Amino acid sequence: ATRVMNFCRIRLGRDFPATGRFDWALLDERGAVLESASSELAMPPRGRRCEAVLAAELVLLERVCVPAAQQRRLHGALRFLAEDSLVPDPARVHVAAERGRQKDLLHVAIVDREWFAQALGRLQRLALVPEAAYSECLLPALESGAWVVVCNGAESFARTGEREGFALDSAAEGEPSVALLLAVNAARDAGRLPERIVLRAAPGATLADAARWSEALGVPVERGAPWNWMHSAEKPGLDLLQGEFAAQGSGASWLGRLRRPALLAAATLAVASCG
Repeated sequence: ATRVMNFCRIRLGRDFPATGRFDWALLDERGAVLESASSELAMPPRGRRCEAVLAAELVLLERVCVPAAQQRRLHGALRFLAEDSLVPDPARVHVAAERGRQKDLLHVAIVDREWFAQALGRLQRLALVPEAAYSECLLPALESGAWVVVCNGAESFARTGEREGFALDSAAEGEPSVALLLAVNAARDAGRLPERIVLRAAPGATLADAARWSEALGVPVERGAPWNWMHSAEKPGLDLLQGEFAAQGSGASWLGRLRRPALLAAATLAVASCG
């Protein structure tokens, strides 16, 4: 019989490097939760395969146009592709990338480098070395023709595509967030408006008023099944452990590699954002 290997999934919020607090779940290969807890109550079992999920607000997802012939030469300067995004200083961010279905399209995930280094360093000291790290935005299952909005109070977010999504800002009581309204308007202008928006509630959260949102957004909005980051069986792409943060297996020091000068050969490319 084939031996089933369990793995550990941990969820990191903004305060993790300072507090050491995170939630974790032990899952089997089918994604069924075998055990779960907060690190304040119990630590996950060490020595198992581990993957990290970063709260949606920590990762900016973008689409960037780069000629396919040049994509292979960009690994040392990926973060400079983010200059047209809402990033004040490209040198302060880490950017992971994955080729899109379209020839010249790159999907990129942007995270604060110092925060990421501190988080990985703290996990290493806890004997937890992730072999992959993803944005929480990419965990909810996609539905045909739909965007999925996870309602989770101040940590709500939307998944709008295979490698696309964004955190939602707070809004007036009962109203959709400004970020969602702007995204819907941009999709409408670009001819990419979703057929519907599906609302899913995280544990302990309440769903938004679907009828009110539908009227405000001009898109059908419907209630969906509850959602929990622990139960997502899908393994999203766009792994953040690339470049200087690539999983080494030996647990090499990320902080040490941060001091190496970045390769800037491709930094002068004029790159326009598609998103």
